[in-house]
Amino acid sequence: MAIDNFTLVAASGAVICVLGFVLFYMWRQDRSAPWFGWLGLAYIFGASAAILLGTRASGPTFFNTGVATALLLLCFGCMWTGARAFERRKAVWWALVMAPALWLSSFLIPEFSNMLGLRVVIASIPASTFLLLGGLELWRGRFEILPSRKAAIAFHVSAGLFFAFRIVSVGALPFPLGGLSIHPLATAAFNFITFVHAMFLTVLMISMTKERRESTQRTLAESDALTGLPNRRAFATEAERLMRRQKYNRAPLALLILDLDHFKSINDRFGHDAGDRVLVEFGAVLDGALRRDDFRYRMGGEEFCCLLPGLTIREAQATAERICEAFQATTVEVLGGSVRGTVSIGISSTDICGYVLEDLLNEADAATYEAKASGRNRAVVAIAKPVAAVTPTIDNVTDIRAKLRA
Repeated sequence: MAIDNFTLVAASGAVICVLGFVLFYMWRQDRSAPWFGWLGLAYIFGASAAILLGTRASGPTFFNTGVATALLLLCFGCMWTGARAFERRKAVWWALVMAPALWLSSFLIPEFSNMLGLRVVIASIPASTFLLLGGLELWRGRFEILPSRKAAIAFHVSAGLFFAFRIVSVGALPFPLGGLSIHPLATAAFNFITFVHAMFLTVLMISMTKERRESTQRTLAESDALTGLPNRRAFATEAERLMRRQKYNRAPLALLILDLDHFKSINDRFGHDAGDRVLVEFGAVLDGALRRDDFRYRMGGEEFCCLLPGLTIREAQATAERICEAFQATTVEVLGGSVRGTVSIGISSTDICGYVLEDLLNEADAATYEAKASGRNRAVVAIAKPVAAVTPTIDNVTDIRAKLRA
C-alpha cells in the first residue's frame, strides 16, 4: 500500500516534535544548557511547519505556505541561536524575527503565493544562512577541544549547503528540492535529508555537552583550588607529553622547582589565612614572570614547579632570577602586618640531563636543596650527575624531595 505525502511528512514531523519536547525537557531540568531549549524549540517549530506544508496538496494557501515557511525559518533561526548559546553568546533577536517577518510580508504582493520558484529562492536564502552561521559559531569555539565538534560543524554546513542547492536547482528539480511542480519522490527525499540532519545534530549536541562537562570535571580535578594553578596530577599528565614533544623536535626543555622560604614561620606567626594569601600572590608572580607558553604547577604545600619549553639552561636561569626578584619585591598585606617572602629555585634542563623526566626532577630538586643550604632566595643550576641504577618514578618524587630536605 502506497503512503501519501501527507502521511509521510506528518509521521516524520511527529517524531521531530517529540524529539523537540524531549530536548525542551532536558533544558528545563538543566538550565545551564540553554542550547537544548533552543534546539527543542527549533524542532517544535519545524514539526509544525512540516505538518502545515503536508496539507498543501489541496493547494497553496497563506497558512500552508506562508505561515508554514515562516515557522520553518524560525526553526533554523533557533538552531543558529542554539549554536550561539553553546558558545556562550547571546541571541540576536532582530535577526531571528526579521527573516520570518519579511517572508510573511512578501504575501502582501499580489500573486506571490503562486510564484513557486521565487518562493523557494526567497525562503532558501535565510534558511541556508542560519544553518551556515550555526556552523560558523561552533567553528569560532574550536579552541575548546571537543571530539564531536568537527562533526557538528560538518552537519550544520551540510544542511546549509543543501538549502543553498535548492536555489541553484530551482528551475531543474521538482518542489521541495527545486521550484518545479511538486513530486512525491522529491518530497520523500527532502523529508529524509532534513530528518537525518535533525537526528545527527541532536546526537552531536548532546555528545558535545557531555564532552564539555567531562572536560570541566577533569580540569577541576587537575587544578589547585587555592591558586587556580594546575596541580601535581596535571603535571604528571602533561610533563611526559611535553617531554616527548620536545624530544621529537630536538628542542630544549627547562624545569624549575620553586620552594617558598620560611613558609612555616609565616603560618605560625600570621596564621594559615596569611599563608594562603602568600601562595596566591606567588601564583600571580609566576603569571607575570613567565611566558604564555610556559607551564606552572602547584605541587603541594609551598612547592611549585614550572616547565619552560624552548629555553636553554641559561635562559631558564634568567627567568628564575626574575621570579626571585619579583617575589622579593612583593608585599602581601595580612591581618597583623605585612609579609614579604622569598623563594629558592632549582633549575635543570634537557641540555644537561637529557630527555628523561625523572632525571630532570631529581637534578632540579637537588639544586633546590643547594639553594636552601647556601642562603635561600636564589636560583641554582643543576650539575649533571650519573644516572642512578634505579630510576625513581613520578609517584615517589615527593618522598625523594623529603629526603633531600631532611
